[in-house]
Amino acid sequence: IIDKSKSPSAYIIVLLKNPNNKWPIISDGAAAIQNMMLMSYAKGIGSCWVGSIKKNRVHELLKIPKHLTILSTIALGYPDEKPMVEEVNLKEPKVYINTTGKMFIQKRVLESIISINEFKSSLL
Repeated sequence: IIDKSKSPSAYIIVLLKNPNNKWPIISDGAAAIQNMMLMSYAKGIGSCWVGSIKKNRVHELLKIPKHLTILSTIALGYPDEKPMVEEVNLKEPKVYINTTGKMFIQKRVLESIISINEFKSSLL
């Protein structure tokens, strides 16, 4: 059962004009998405970058002109909760909900994934 009250309030569909996989156009679109998400956060609005959508179906439903390509989508809404972040030394951190219903997001300790001037083999 889907709780519609927890569904996104709005979506932004980011379109590119005939990109033909040209890197500068795609990276400009990605930068625009990032900036929209940062501004949403600053205004207290939650966002989620959604790349896995049925692009052909969205094109059809919204009657998007053929010369425009969907890069990605941003789902927007007001957060229901503020997840807690835990630093862990796991290779694959997890997201879990404790017995009180609070969401915890495990993140790798920063020192375990970065290094200065060398490739970190632990990322593989």
